[in-house]
Amino acid sequence: MQIVKNEVDEETINIKPVGRLDISSAADFKKEVTETVEKYKNLILDFSEITFISSIGLSGLLELSRLMNDKHGSMKLINVSFDVMYIFNITGFDKILNIE
Repeated sequence: MQIVKNEVDEETINIKPVGRLDISSAADFKKEVTETVEKYKNLILDFSEITFISSIGLSGLLELSRLMNDKHGSMKLINVSFDVMYIFNITGFDKILNIE
């Protein structure tokens, strides 16, 4: 999985993963994002290039959300595709995560 990172300001990072967030990529995705957000208070995940998310990907997002909350920061998802939003809806993650 390719991950594109852009600093928005000194407190905010925008991360754009590309591809599928599943068993083959979720651990690396979570590790890289966790390491990246160490110096940031706010995380924006641009999901415009995510085509699928599995249960392990959902678990990783939940852990990242908790990490950001523990830092008294925030995490939001933007540009979520219809297919991925459908998965968020049926799993209830649309009520747990901040999705714009």
